[in-house]
Amino acid sequence: MLTQLLSYFQNNISNLVEINMDFNIDSLPLAKSSKQQFWPILCSILNLPKISDAVFPVGIYYDTHCKPSSIEEFMNPFITELLNILNSG
Repeated sequence: MLTQLLSYFQNNISNLVEINMDFNIDSLPLAKSSKQQFWPILCSILNLPKISDAVFPVGIYYDTHCKPSSIEEFMNPFITELLNILNSG
């Protein structure tokens, strides 16, 4: 999804030397009476004025009983994909 978003805004970012991104993780219960939760990884691009207020998901974890057992395990696929984008464009 991140690759698609950056491709979409390619005309706006062609003059940028760097992209400043902010990531946030938080739980999102599906209902007050349920233990089901989403744990989205949210992103915003800070130095593109046209979209700096936009927040978009780059990953989502879902569980019926609890939060992710390990932050490292939870974040590993996202970090791997982000490093791949940084290294290969």
